[in-house]
Amino acid sequence: MGLLGKLFGRAGGAATPLEADPRLGRVLDAVLDCCEYALFAGEGAAAMAERLARQRPDRECLACEPGGDAFYAATARTAKVKNLYLFNQRPREFLLGVRDGKPYLLERDTLVVLHVPGGGAERRVFDEVAFVAESFGAAFLLVLGCRVPGEAGFVYDSHLGRECSPANLVPHLGQAEAGLLLPAYPPPGGRARAKGWCLATLGRNAHHLPPEDVAHLLRKAEPEAPPAPQPDPAPGA
Repeated sequence: MGLLGKLFGRAGGAATPLEADPRLGRVLDAVLDCCEYALFAGEGAAAMAERLARQRPDRECLACEPGGDAFYAATARTAKVKNLYLFNQRPREFLLGVRDGKPYLLERDTLVVLHVPGGGAERRVFDEVAFVAESFGAAFLLVLGCRVPGEAGFVYDSHLGRECSPANLVPHLGQAEAGLLLPAYPPPGGRARAKGWCLATLGRNAHHLPPEDVAHLLRKAEPEAPPAPQPDPAPGA
């Protein structure tokens, strides 16, 4: 079991959407070995960042937790975690703040986790995907809550009436060189259903090859077939 797999299986601490899928933990383990920084936005962002920061003190972790009560509770809980930085901001404000306040980070190998739910009514997840693709030169972008074609057991989310799926993510990657990876395994069993996910490897990492111990957990996202055309109704029908 990888570092994050062990972590997510451990009792205690705030629950995260990653606990239901230990194999995703193994994938993130491998990604984090390549990264210097990790950013988190969306529902449960602070809890995910906290767990990672406690286990990887050599990684700088940043997360947004909008809302006074949630933010102050998270900051109190993590006061001694010196490599974790929490911001009482909505996701867009948080990402813009990273761009303007830490511009060096845009060219570093960085994990960006966007959890589709959360962040307030004004949130625009697909715009966040476009921002990361355009602004970061070497990002690994994990979209948590993405539909996994061919695996109906994974839970996925919709945003503003559009499902989060590889087909709906691709147009927002713009001109960025990118690869799209999906889980190559069925949803794990258990009481909590696992969230689907899509990992976009961007910029200098577009052709990144995962290490052998996790390569079998990943598959490339293939273009989805368009809906079959419906026959024209018979005359007079």
